Amino acid sequence: MDFSVKNERILADRVLTDESDERPVDCDFVLPDYDPDVSAVLKCVMKPMVQSRQRSADRYLVDGIVSIRVLYLDEGRCCVRCCEFTQPFSSSFLLKSGPDIRRAAVSAQTDYVNCRAVSPRRLDVHGAFTVKLTLYTTDAQTYIENMEGQDVYVKTQELTYTAPGSYAEKTFSVNETGELGADLPPAEFIIRADTVALLRECRRMNGKAIIKGEVRTDVLYCADAVQGKTVRSRLVLPFSQIVDAEGMTEEWNCDAGVTILANDVRLQPNQNGENTLLSVSVKLLAFLNGEQDLPVRLAADAYSCRYPLQMTRQEAELEQAVQYGDDEEAFRQTVPLPSDGVAEVLDVWAEIFPAGCVCEDGQTTLSARVLFCMLTRDTDGQVNYYEKMADYARRFACSCDGTRFRMEVTGCDFSATGNGSVELTAQIHTVYRCFRRQRTELLTDVQPDEEGAFAPDPAAVKVCFAHAGEDLWEIAKNSRTPAETIRQENGLTSDILAQDTVLLIPLC
Repeated sequence: MDFSVKNERILADRVLTDESDERPVDCDFVLPDYDPDVSAVLKCVMKPMVQSRQRSADRYLVDGIVSIRVLYLDEGRCCVRCCEFTQPFSSSFLLKSGPDIRRAAVSAQTDYVNCRAVSPRRLDVHGAFTVKLTLYTTDAQTYIENMEGQDVYVKTQELTYTAPGSYAEKTFSVNETGELGADLPPAEFIIRADTVALLRECRRMNGKAIIKGEVRTDVLYCADAVQGKTVRSRLVLPFSQIVDAEGMTEEWNCDAGVTILANDVRLQPNQNGENTLLSVSVKLLAFLNGEQDLPVRLAADAYSCRYPLQMTRQEAELEQAVQYGDDEEAFRQTVPLPSDGVAEVLDVWAEIFPAGCVCEDGQTTLSARVLFCMLTRDTDGQVNYYEKMADYARRFACSCDGTRFRMEVTGCDFSATGNGSVELTAQIHTVYRCFRRQRTELLTDVQPDEEGAFAPDPAAVKVCFAHAGEDLWEIAKNSRTPAETIRQENGLTSDILAQDTVLLIPLC
C-alpha cells in the first residue's frame, strides 16, 4: 500500500530543573567606629541579590550577596540611624544530563530575619533566604499533519497555540548623579534607600528589541542628627537599550523585564561641600522571552478502504496565551495611628508577597499580601516603628486556565486623614500572562495491515439509518467509503446530521 506522510513539529517549553536552596544566615556584626551606639533596634531588612549565574560541567552555579540593613535609634532615641552589612553567597545545583537549556529563571527571596543588639556595638542577626532555580528546555513533538495515497482518507483538525521563541539577556549599567531636590536641605547621612528598575516600553523589531524604562531611587536621609530631622527624596534615571534576540519579529509577543544585579547609592558634596547630590550606580539585567502564536493543522483520524490502519497516538497539552498585562495600580489602606501620641509620620515603605491566582466566571484575580512599614515620631520626640499587613487583589476580565505573574512595589506614600488615621498608598507594578490549555491527541505513526486486507464488498451501495447528531466522518469510516461520496449522494451540506435520516452509502 503506497501513501505518503507529511510530518510537522510542535514546540513547547518543558521544565528541566525546579529546585530551591535554603540558605541560613547566622552572624553578628560590630558597628563601625563612626556609627553611634545602638539604643533600640527598629527594623531589620535582609535582601538577597543574585549577581551572576553560570553552568559549570554538571552544575549550575548562582552567586550573589545578601544585604542586611538595620534601622536603629541612637542614645538620644530621636534620630534614626542605619547600618548595613553584606556577605556573599553561592548556591550550587546539580544538573542531570539531557537537552540544552533554553532559559534560566533565578530568584532569591527572604524567608525571615531577626536582629537584636547584644551590646551597644554588636548586632546579632538570624534569618534565612531561599535561592530558586528553574531551567527550561524546548521540546519538539513530531506529529502527522496529513497523508496522501490511494484509498486513504484523513480528517484534519486546526488549532492555534503559543510556541516558545528566542530568549535573550543583556547586562548594562546606569550611573548618574542628581540633586536631592532644589528646595531640600543638605544631608548628613542616608537612613534608607530603595531602588527599583521599571521597564516602560519594549518595541520589537526584526532580530532585536528596544527597551526603555527608568531606575527609581527613594531615599530617606537625616538633615539634622541633633534634632532628628528626616527628609524624603526621589531620583529617577531613564535608560534605553537594544537587546539582540535571534528570530524576533514585530508580530511576536514578548515577556520582558529588568532585574537589579547590584546597586550603590551614596551622598555626594556640591561645590560648597554640602551633601546635596545623590550618586546612583546600578547594574541591571534585561531579559526577553519571546513567543509566537502559530496555527497548526494536524491529522486527527484516518482510515483506508482497503486495509486496517494501525495508528499510534500521543497526548499533548498545548498552551495558548490569551492576554498580556503590564500596569501599575495605587493600593490604598487607611490605618489608625497608634494611640500613644504620634506627632508625625516620618517615612513609609512597603513589601509585597505574591500569593496566587484564581480564574473563574470570566474573571481573573491575582492576590498578594502587602506589608506596610512606618516610622513615626511621638509627642516626646522619640521615633517608633509600626507595620501593617494588608491583602491585595488585582482583578480583571479574562477567561483563562491560569496566569503567570510577578509583582513589585515601585513607590510608597502617605497622607494624614485628620481623624487619627493615615492613608498609606503603595504603587504596585504587575506583569501577567494569561493562558488556556488545550489537550489533544497527536497522530504520530500510521502503519497499514496489508495481511488483513478487507474482503471486497459485493454490493455497490447500502442503506443506513442514521440518527440526528451523528458525524458523517464516523459513518464513512465504518462503511470504508469516502465521506464526500456520501455527502454528494444524499445532498448533505453539513458533516453533522441535523435529523434522523436514511442514507444511501456508495461503497468503494
